[in-house]
Amino acid sequence: MRIKLLFIFICLFILIGRIAAQTSEVSIVLNGKSDEYKSLDDIKPTLVNGTDHSIFLFPDDCGQARLWLYYMNRSWRASVWKECAADTIELKPGQTFQIPAMVWRPLRTYEGKIIERKTFPGRYRMMMRYSLTNLKIRSGVPHLTVRTTDPNNEAPKVSNVIEVTKEFTIAP
Repeated sequence: MRIKLLFIFICLFILIGRIAAQTSEVSIVLNGKSDEYKSLDDIKPTLVNGTDHSIFLFPDDCGQARLWLYYMNRSWRASVWKECAADTIELKPGQTFQIPAMVWRPLRTYEGKIIERKTFPGRYRMMMRYSLTNLKIRSGVPHLTVRTTDPNNEAPKVSNVIEVTKEFTIAP
């Protein structure tokens, strides 16, 4: 019984280590030496796939980063997101992806117009979402969980969406 428990724990630690190794090598790199900028236009973020396998950007994001502002130094407030759906973007091992220019969208007016800012001061967090498997779009709607069946009649495999974040500051 003890040998079985020991074997299970060893397998669990190996599995956790492999998952951590896969996700820890995908990173966001910002230009410049510091994490403080004057405008969102000054930031030229790049997503780097330092793994030995392809990653797939979430199609609902259209290759753009999502932004949060640490609002009034109390909580993270998400930027208003523009509706978007596109093909999945694949980053092969060692490949980089230039993240499009970011815009802080604090709110939508009663008329539906989105207010956009590039120089609003504060502490920001940007996030890119990706998966280790290609996310298929079914009937125009991307799914966070995609089940695929192996041709050898093995159990369905579930893909997960992983988030990588980077914090920076826009100075007044």
